[in-house]
Amino acid sequence: MSMSMKQLGYAALDAGCNDYVASGIPDKCASDDCKKTHLYTTCCVEYTYCTPWYAQTWFFIAAGAAGAVLLLIVVGAVVAIICITKKKKPTPDTMKKDSQMNPKTSQMNPKSTQINPKSSNMMQKV
Repeated sequence: MSMSMKQLGYAALDAGCNDYVASGIPDKCASDDCKKTHLYTTCCVEYTYCTPWYAQTWFFIAAGAAGAVLLLIVVGAVVAIICITKKKKPTPDTMKKDSQMNPKTSQMNPKSTQINPKSSNMMQKV
């Protein structure tokens, strides 16, 4: 396979910029004269070879997306834990309905609601 002239130009530019950045010259370049050179303008300004990877736009987009996904996972886990561990407290209405539907599993004890005449203080002497 033969590469087109454009691909060869980008490959040479990539190699040249990588060598230029690896040499450390852009880091030492503080004067305006140095920043006006062709290599600095091409590699650092136009193609952002001199910018650290964590200061480039793609990194902020990827980190933001990863943070959003992580936040959704945490919120989902918290909601799931709350829903699973939440127990419904019985109210008088639900206990009454339960006893009407299935008296065997009712939580109300029918014997405790009856009055025992022997233990009642209101017994009259005859």
